[in-house]
Amino acid sequence: MKRITFVVTTLVLVSTFSLNAYATCPKETTFKLREHRIKAEESLFKAYDFLQTLDHVSKGLALAKGECASSDYVFRMNVLAGAAYYYKKDPKGAHDAFMQALKAKDADLPKDLSAPALLRFYESVRAEFHNKLAAKKAKEEQIKRLQATTGMPPEPEESPKMPIEHNPRTEGFRGRDFLIYCRLSDTILSRAAKVLAYVDTSGDGTYKEFPMQKMGKRRFVLMLKGNNTKVPQLKYYIMAFDAQGKPLAASGNSGMPHTVPMKIPQESAESPDDEPTAADSGKKAEDKAAAPAKTAKTAQKAGKKEKKPAKVK
Repeated sequence: MKRITFVVTTLVLVSTFSLNAYATCPKETTFKLREHRIKAEESLFKAYDFLQTLDHVSKGLALAKGECASSDYVFRMNVLAGAAYYYKKDPKGAHDAFMQALKAKDADLPKDLSAPALLRFYESVRAEFHNKLAAKKAKEEQIKRLQATTGMPPEPEESPKMPIEHNPRTEGFRGRDFLIYCRLSDTILSRAAKVLAYVDTSGDGTYKEFPMQKMGKRRFVLMLKGNNTKVPQLKYYIMAFDAQGKPLAASGNSGMPHTVPMKIPQESAESPDDEPTAADSGKKAEDKAAAPAKTAKTAQKAGKKEKKPAKVK
């Protein structure tokens, strides 16, 4: 009885869904989308044929594009696929399918799929999805701060023509943080597992290895701390490596490194940390205004205390 109720409910939902979401989708494609969805559900809930479920999901998603795309449909088909993978003992497949579902629509697992074990698995994937969103947002904010504070330009949309695109800075300051950034071409990026900067931090020709962090689509960034920039000339080069540690591309090398003159910073008499606050400035202004009055009062008191000279007889 429960299965009959489920099928009827599903048909009603699909009919409403198709009317609202597929207003511009060709009727023939709309019919096929609905057919693959119903068959995927029947394969999962009635026949327990998980491979058949995945087959209908794949065919349905292949049609759900352009004017026939719908986040609700993509979500539903992917959670069906996730359940099928889960029940066929393929946690990676279930994880990936649930991730695709959440990218289409961040929603609770439908009630007809909310078996306790499956629900716990889905919620663990959803928590990971939220963590990734938070990390992405934090990285975007970090990029904005770097652009605002260091002058790093926004990342171009197109792939660079060179394997590693890098424009060295014209100068830096000794003992101050120093930003190094580069972009990888799409060809190198697709194979690169890590990007490293080799920096001569002591000025004696010995290069230390620093990992560069991916920040953006093709950009990699390294912020050298001030204790690594206390040299007259900062010399470095950049290399990209594949997963096996094989070099893919380089910008500069130990024989011909990028070289940036490092100026001695002009220290102000009052350090930024000692700059007066608004409250301090107000207090100083009050003290200054009160100074003449205090001086006058002091002089007046002094006059009172001053003894008159004795009269000469």
